[in-house]
Amino acid sequence: MDSNVFKHLYERCKERPFLKKVIVARSFAQGDQWLTRICKENGPLMNVETTTLESLIVRNTKSQLSHRKIQLLNREQGYWLVYELMLTHMPENNGYVSREGVTAGIVERFHCALQGLRLAGIKAAQLNPLDFENLSKGRYVIHLLSLYEQELARRSWTDLAGLSELLPEGDPGAIEYMISSSHYESLNRLEREMLDRLSGNKLYIWQEGRLFPESLAQHDREQIQLFRAAGTLAETREVIGRIYQQEVPFDQVELILSDYTGSYVAIHTLMEYLNIPSTFSQGISASFSNLGKAAIAYLDWLDSDFRVEVLIQAFRNGILSTRSLEKGELNMTPLQLVRMLEQSGIGWGRERYELLDIYTEHFGNPEHTAACTAWSLLFKELLIRLPEDRNWSIQDVLEGLVLFLENCTDIVDAHDHSVLTSLKEQRDSLIILEPSAISSESAVRYVKDSVMNLCIKQASPQSGHLHISSLENGGESGRTHTFILGMNDGAWSFSAKEDPILLDEEKKRIGGLRTMAESVKQAKQERAERLGGISGYVSLSYSSYDPVNQQDNHAAFELLQVCRGYTENEDMDFSEMNALLGRPAGFMAQQGNSNKDKSRNRLDRSEFWLGRLVAEGKVFLAEEALSATFPCSIRFKKEVQGDTLTEADGLIQPHGEMAIRYRGNSGIHLSVTELERYAECPKRFFYGSILKVREKDTPVFDRNIWLGPADRGNLLHEVFYRYLKERADFYLVDEVEDRTLQHDYSRLEHITDETISEYRRLIPPPSPHVFEQECKAIRQDVDVFYQTELKRQTLPKWFELSLSTDEHPLEVVLDSETVLFMKGFIDRVDELRPHEYKIYDYKTGNPRKYGENAYFAGGTQLQHALYAVAVEQYLRQTGLDPEARVTESAYYFPTERGKGEEVLRVQNRKPELVQLVKLLLDSIESGVFLGTPHADSCRWCAYKPVCGNQGDLVKAKWENEQNKLLLAWKEVNAYA
Repeated sequence: MDSNVFKHLYERCKERPFLKKVIVARSFAQGDQWLTRICKENGPLMNVETTTLESLIVRNTKSQLSHRKIQLLNREQGYWLVYELMLTHMPENNGYVSREGVTAGIVERFHCALQGLRLAGIKAAQLNPLDFENLSKGRYVIHLLSLYEQELARRSWTDLAGLSELLPEGDPGAIEYMISSSHYESLNRLEREMLDRLSGNKLYIWQEGRLFPESLAQHDREQIQLFRAAGTLAETREVIGRIYQQEVPFDQVELILSDYTGSYVAIHTLMEYLNIPSTFSQGISASFSNLGKAAIAYLDWLDSDFRVEVLIQAFRNGILSTRSLEKGELNMTPLQLVRMLEQSGIGWGRERYELLDIYTEHFGNPEHTAACTAWSLLFKELLIRLPEDRNWSIQDVLEGLVLFLENCTDIVDAHDHSVLTSLKEQRDSLIILEPSAISSESAVRYVKDSVMNLCIKQASPQSGHLHISSLENGGESGRTHTFILGMNDGAWSFSAKEDPILLDEEKKRIGGLRTMAESVKQAKQERAERLGGISGYVSLSYSSYDPVNQQDNHAAFELLQVCRGYTENEDMDFSEMNALLGRPAGFMAQQGNSNKDKSRNRLDRSEFWLGRLVAEGKVFLAEEALSATFPCSIRFKKEVQGDTLTEADGLIQPHGEMAIRYRGNSGIHLSVTELERYAECPKRFFYGSILKVREKDTPVFDRNIWLGPADRGNLLHEVFYRYLKERADFYLVDEVEDRTLQHDYSRLEHITDETISEYRRLIPPPSPHVFEQECKAIRQDVDVFYQTELKRQTLPKWFELSLSTDEHPLEVVLDSETVLFMKGFIDRVDELRPHEYKIYDYKTGNPRKYGENAYFAGGTQLQHALYAVAVEQYLRQTGLDPEARVTESAYYFPTERGKGEEVLRVQNRKPELVQLVKLLLDSIESGVFLGTPHADSCRWCAYKPVCGNQGDLVKAKWENEQNKLLLAWKEVNAYA
């Protein structure tokens, strides 16, 4: 509405100041803006209020609803009533919509159609199946409407249309009702009748003023700005830049987004980034709030078959809180609690959360036991809300969601509180309906859509805030500067797609219903009248290019009309319009030649830097400009790309308390795996052993795999250990002179079945088929093991031998200068002859890399030799065999893949081992932690996301003979 209409309304309200005036608006926000503008532009008013028609009707029927004990259904309750009727009450063979076809989208269409019929005052008894395109459809719609009417009557419920029977006559002498002509014409039949009844048929209807875009002809030429941009973000940045340049107060600016849904995310992000206070007429999605993100995390958890990684990630990102777990004497940090959940091995699957109870029994640490118990209780409380058969009602999901948010989140602001309150209201509103169970996927999808559709930060214009509105409700703030963004053809055109449930021809035959063409005409009229009230400075723009989809956009016809009026050229076409608008504004504002343009304030650092580095579309002197501000970064880049070993590559000079010393240091211990890791890649050793950055070990969900390589290897180890231990114990009891075991295949089968059952309890398989296939493969591996052991001529003596004394690391003396403290486990030790032993390391992979000519394999295969020395000294130190000698080691592949192969390593190269270990320790203690020059080693490295593939960069340093600190590592790599 324009100022003349507001002045007219002001004068009308002043005529009888003591008579209450009620202005009926389309929304409360619209009414508030109208009243604010009337008073601001004309003066104060008394005894005037604004409201919506629905609120007015509900307020006037409240006493009758209470007296007759009738429940008014809101829109969502009405939707679920229709859903229930279509799913359970309609005949299965109705010839139109099968029960399998009852989806959320279909129900939404039928619900809208029923509401349209009821607000037109049409009842089921008045409809004729012949009015529809086919009889099946007509009978279905009539039957559904009849059921809806019967259910409302039976349960003492009503909807907005039903309030017409409860609405009393109004007193025109007490209240004067006022409404715009376009609004009144857009009302349905019953809505008009109810408003006429309240006003006593003395309703005041005012006529609208000027229409957009013709209304811009009243503006001075200097008050209109026109431009185009290359993308939504560039368009918004250009607008904000102009606001800063013109020094316009934020509370004198309104941004009207032509495509609110598609652009508000980018604009909200920019407002937050630039710290510009702003209000959004339609709000923003609740998913921007912490509680909204938490709700989405919970629903994603349900949707992913309870993958624990979804929740762990949300906990790590600070979206979820462990507050409810941190009770009593539990003295653990949130990070420790989340880490415990991550290590639980749950992975996915509802039934796997029972693992928490199993782990509770195994923990020796009271704190860990308490933490595991707390997690277990929380998940039990969450899961008990959801039926196990995966058929859930919407209320089931909402109940679980609210409980989850109350226990696993911190409400940090009013937005979080409003999200939780809205979800509770949704949950409570469904109690009276008792909705039927549907598939879990459908229930979760509906609730997720509900969360995404919840709005926060929805507000009318406020002092000190830039106001952002939509094409559907903008243009009524009365602010001095209005920017209409995104005037693209798609955003400004109206869809003429017919309602598939009630086609236009059907509406005409039924009568009293508005066709799609009529609805579009009214919507266009309403928009033109609303935007016609824009006053002051106006900027109109559109995005001529979509950088995401890399395609050109077309301007709206309304923008062309404005340009024609602006230039007084009625024959202007779109190409001439684009020439008038000039070069599209990009991410960085263009600089002119004037001093004013050159001194223009930049929006942020990125634009500042681009302004320094770019001229006439070209980048110049980038490195020189950056080096002045970021000298360390430039130096780092040069050092990494150079051939000299420096700190940038992983060279550190530890000293004092930070010195790295393993030789003779009982305070720290090494494992053979760590030494082998250093030989392969010092940087990986640095991340894992020095910085203690653990590799990711969360179970990965795969519907085609039951046990991963590590779990499968552990299962086979367990079978081999239990079987051989039992056979060895029988050997000792029977005192057999023969130095071979008596084997029993039936016992091996029994132990295998028992172990598989235990693992199945700990790690439920994704499907029976996958379980059967993997069990078959495991039994084939066990068969290979059995056939190999039948041929063995040695006697197993010890299994899972721990290299420690009194739980302290074992002191291993290589020579007088090299003493290490080590920890580790030996899979198996066999006796070859009295006092002569052979150690085995079980492998479940491929024996290919353990070649005959790779005794040390460049330091990456030390286990056989170093463990031989360690076991020999351990047996002597503990008195198990004071004369013990380990003469052989073997990598043993007792699986079908390994064919039962043994890779033998005769232990006759101890001097070389000592020298190799010394070189490794020299390199470690000198602070060399360069990445590997072998790119293949990076392929499966867990730290690759941190350091990237540095093979090519490292080669230059590796080949540079001036890097003396690399000599020790090079010598290690030369050992075959």
